[in-house]
Amino acid sequence: MSRKRSSSPVAKGMTRDRILDAASRLIGELGESGLSMRNVATELGVATTTIYWHVGNREALLDALIERVVATFDLDDIRGNTPHERLKVICVSLRRSILDNAVIVELATRENRFAKFWVAARDACLREIRSAGLQGADAVRALQTILIHVIGFVRVERSFAIWKQEHHATEGTGVAGLPVADDELAVHMAAPVDADALFEFSVEILLAGALQPTAATTTRARKAPGRSRPRLS
Repeated sequence: MSRKRSSSPVAKGMTRDRILDAASRLIGELGESGLSMRNVATELGVATTTIYWHVGNREALLDALIERVVATFDLDDIRGNTPHERLKVICVSLRRSILDNAVIVELATRENRFAKFWVAARDACLREIRSAGLQGADAVRALQTILIHVIGFVRVERSFAIWKQEHHATEGTGVAGLPVADDELAVHMAAPVDADALFEFSVEILLAGALQPTAATTTRARKAPGRSRPRLS
């Protein structure tokens, strides 16, 4: 999309934040092709050199956008009385951050420039997993289960949204036309999907199992040597 260049002086009122706002807006409109210095300059009506002056090259621009995404993943206000409750808050926040910045996340992940975001998510989850009493292999298993679920859910959610857009599909599960013997079930299958509620429901079930130690760990704990009780004479 071509945009009219402003008659304002090239650098008048230009800031790093304005450039990042424009880049985010273009990515939302054009996808990955929006992340170019020329497109951002055209959007703002300035010379391309102005963009380089404020943010550096394209990689630096992407890194700055990633920093913004990391900032949306709020780890300073995780509320809850138990590790289970706090992990649920983390999962909801992680999903929302990815969805709200989907193109940036996909691009940065593909270019292997998104480590800071995943490290923040990993550390936040691990802190609560260990607070729940899991250690070692059990903690890693729980961490992998949680992150894979969140990422997988978002990927399916995104794919379904793209499919609906491409096929001009109406709201619903996409299986409303399949034969179902139960009329009540058919009605619910044809209803719109509440992705937020479904995600929170799935996380509740997931955490209930993921935060339990494995049978092997429990067995080892029972067999661990303890203090011998003194014999009574």
